[in-house]
Amino acid sequence: MPVSKKDGGFGRMSFGADRHSGKSAERRNTVRYVMIIAGEEDGWFDEAVSSGLMDEVNAWWEKWYAAGKIVKGGAELQPASTAKTVSRGGDGQPTVTDGPYLELKEVVGGFIILEGEDIDDAIAVASGWPGIVPLGDRVEVRPVMER
Repeated sequence: MPVSKKDGGFGRMSFGADRHSGKSAERRNTVRYVMIIAGEEDGWFDEAVSSGLMDEVNAWWEKWYAAGKIVKGGAELQPASTAKTVSRGGDGQPTVTDGPYLELKEVVGGFIILEGEDIDDAIAVASGWPGIVPLGDRVEVRPVMER
């Protein structure tokens, strides 16, 4: 997820409830989806690569929020190097380690809650994510388990 000079750093872009004061349109017969954004962090922090991309991200957000496809919720995540992982240790008790669960080149950078009539509707929104073409971001769309 690109960072602009104006934002001053990763995690300053506001997703969800803080981003908009209004409510998304009430819709019937819709399903919630999570749009998970993953990619190589280096590109998100490279000003030469991400320069101007934040304007595209903001325009994408405004378009789909106004259309009622983005519901409140979501977050831009800080770098994977800030993560802690809690897992079962050798003694069977929780153990905390520094860093993400898996050492991968590609990491999750954020997620957005979408609302659509079906998965194809949600994919139509996700396919326009501005980081896909210039940064090689991948976007996973997954239905939310409603219980």
